[in-house]
Amino acid sequence: MTLSIAIYVYPQVEVLDFAGPFEVFTTASRVFGRRDPGQAAPFQVFTVARTLSPVQARAGLRVLPDHSFADCPPVDVLLVPGGVVDQEVPDVQVIDWVRQTATCAQLTASVCTGAFLLAKAGLLQHRQATTHWEDVADLRTQFPDVQVHEGVRWVDGGAVVTSAGIAAGIDMCLHLVARLAGEPLAMATARQMDVPYVGVPQPAAPAPGPARAGAVIYAQDLERMSAFYQAVLGMRPLHQDATHHVIGSVDMQLVLHVISPPLVAAGAGAAGAKPVPRADQAIKPFFTVSSLAGAESAAGPLGGMVFGDTYAGPGFRMRNACDPEGDILQLRERLPTP
Repeated sequence: MTLSIAIYVYPQVEVLDFAGPFEVFTTASRVFGRRDPGQAAPFQVFTVARTLSPVQARAGLRVLPDHSFADCPPVDVLLVPGGVVDQEVPDVQVIDWVRQTATCAQLTASVCTGAFLLAKAGLLQHRQATTHWEDVADLRTQFPDVQVHEGVRWVDGGAVVTSAGIAAGIDMCLHLVARLAGEPLAMATARQMDVPYVGVPQPAAPAPGPARAGAVIYAQDLERMSAFYQAVLGMRPLHQDATHHVIGSVDMQLVLHVISPPLVAAGAGAAGAKPVPRADQAIKPFFTVSSLAGAESAAGPLGGMVFGDTYAGPGFRMRNACDPEGDILQLRERLPTP
């Protein structure tokens, strides 16, 4: 199925904010066409403006929009680029169109200061988001109900995805290609564009120190457990998207991964219990402990450490499939070195 990608353009829009995403999605369709001739393209990309009159972008580039608000076709993905948004944010017609279009779209994304339009439309209320580093403070001040993150390339909140400034929009859109059409196409698109492909973005300023842990959890627990570990361990968010949360402190980073479907343990509760094998993943044995003391005694001989109820150790991952307030830990056996 071909997804329609609508890119909103307006006076003083940042050129790379809209041209970068345009290039990503059109290149993805071109690469797909070479690999799968005769198949429907994954994306159809078009620009939308208030009217069909030429739009003068930042630095003077003139853009001829494909559609106006009045004749815009159905939209699957709405992308709002950044630029000088001082006139756009208070414009009721613009914000109403963004809100209404996003309501019917499968996904809405912004680049740079485009996040201000999404926030004004109420699309970021109580959500996590990011924007250009120069505008983080203003976004927090103007929209205090938005959880604004800095130092990340993008934040994937599911139905709404936001990126940092300008060139970060390319990285975000490659991520969206992976989400919507598969990672192989995203990687091939990045190769064709001769840009790096970052599957899961790393923090711009990672927390120092070698300690690192990985927690594999259920999707519905991701937000709650991230908040819990931040509070208990004094960590701060470094990156958030729909499947990963990276949080860190001065001496540790914790990567929370979503796993779906969950592992199923046979004989849970017995040391060395084997999970039911899955064909798509090489599963290592794990064991359960029922207390912090048990976790410490189990971790010690394996060269790991326990921070609160979070397990960290070289080459280890922790699967916590229960409430973070609970005392059941399932510690994965040492993973093989790649």
